[in-house]
Amino acid sequence: MKTSVLMLSRLFPVGHRRAGKPTCFADLLTSGRKVHTIRSNYEHWASIAREVNAGERIISLRQWSGEPYRSRQVEIGRLTELTIQEVAMFNLMTGMEAFVNGKEVPVKHLAANDGLDMADFESWFRPQFEKSNEFKGVILFFDRNKTYK
Repeated sequence: MKTSVLMLSRLFPVGHRRAGKPTCFADLLTSGRKVHTIRSNYEHWASIAREVNAGERIISLRQWSGEPYRSRQVEIGRLTELTIQEVAMFNLMTGMEAFVNGKEVPVKHLAANDGLDMADFESWFRPQFEKSNEFKGVILFFDRNKTYK
């Protein structure tokens, strides 16, 4: 069976307001409080989701044991089904706006379901908005029953 690796950050990245501090994503994933992760490249993940849901592929959720790319990866979970939704986020003068499958969703819900508070969520996506005021990507759900309606 094919395996795709999906890395979840163990520490907040360089440039984040809490850089180097633990994200606690593994614990949040286990407790069900990290409902999803947001990535770029919708088409790539749509292709992977089709294979996962057809039973041809699994997703290994992992974190680095130490320094990224210089330590071993530790598996913290597996997905044998994958639900995805398109996401578009905009950085406006009045704040962030988000749309999931074309429907507006409060950004605070995206943040909470991603395992972050609003300040950490905004800091996480700040580098994306330095290139453009718009981010288009995909939400990968760890529980298919918790999608945005």
